[in-house]
Amino acid sequence: MPIKAAKVALGWMAAPLTNDYMTPTYSASANYISMGGAGFIYPACRPGGSKYGQSDIIRTEIDLDEQGKGTVRFFVNGAPAGEADWKLGAAYPAFSCEHGEVVCEVSRCDA
Repeated sequence: MPIKAAKVALGWMAAPLTNDYMTPTYSASANYISMGGAGFIYPACRPGGSKYGQSDIIRTEIDLDEQGKGTVRFFVNGAPAGEADWKLGAAYPAFSCEHGEVVCEVSRCDA
C-alpha cells in the first residue's frame, strides 16, 4: 500500500481567507463543502462517486441562484464524483492541503 504524502480537499467556503482544513476532523465550522482524496464529501462525511490521488484531475462547480442557494458538483478525471446542496450564500473556491507537496492549476470557467 502506498504511503499517502499529502492530504488534499477541494471545494467551496462561505467565508474567504481561513486556515481551516475542510474536513470535520479539523474544522469546527461547517461553512464549506469539500471533497477529499478518499472520496468523501464534507461536512456531511458521505461517500462521493470516486477517490482521487496523484495525477488525477479534480474539478468542482457551483450553480447558485440569487438567494445564494444551489448545488456543488465534483468531478474526477471528467467523471461525476458527487454533489451537495449549497445553502450558505456567497461561495469562494477553496483548497486545503496538509503534509506534502501539491501542484495545482486553477482556472475559471464562466458558462
